[in-house]
Amino acid sequence: MTTSSPDAEAPTGMVPIPPVLFGLAATGQRMLSRRRKRSRDEESGRRHPGAAGPRRPDRSRRRGCRCSGGRKVLSVGVAGASVALLAAGASELTEAGTGLDARTPGRAAALVTSGVFARTRNPLYLGLTGLLVAHALWLGSKRALLPAGVFLVVIDRYQVPAEEAALAEKFGKAYRTYTETVPRWLLR
Repeated sequence: MTTSSPDAEAPTGMVPIPPVLFGLAATGQRMLSRRRKRSRDEESGRRHPGAAGPRRPDRSRRRGCRCSGGRKVLSVGVAGASVALLAAGASELTEAGTGLDARTPGRAAALVTSGVFARTRNPLYLGLTGLLVAHALWLGSKRALLPAGVFLVVIDRYQVPAEEAALAEKFGKAYRTYTETVPRWLLR
């Protein structure tokens, strides 16, 4: 279901937080994962490329490797579900003739409340968070989950409230009714 409304002026000065923050979070995950691997390698005595000194036998292949296959399968599953959520949300917004630019929520041509938007008000951000979780799983680093959490908190505290204010101003009662029936994320 979509509801059209007269054009409203978009708020100005909004920073494109989602793409920039997503890129920083993914980079942070890689850095945290490497640091963890490096310290684990140093404890086991493995050499890094270019490291000087005698090489010790690599015993890490014999222990702890059985679970990595299941972890990677889980990672691929989470990534697939996240991409599907992103694609469904983007498709519904495009079909409704409204934009995907998070910097201009006031320019939304329609209030989309069907499909994935009937389950969550933020399927695109939820999909991006899912991709970060999948990346952390793939890397096998608990520390790599930290940037995914930071991404979600920043989006929840800064980006979403600005978007919701613009949509409430533009769509009024229809948007307020929507927010009362559909959770911001997945659970109320």
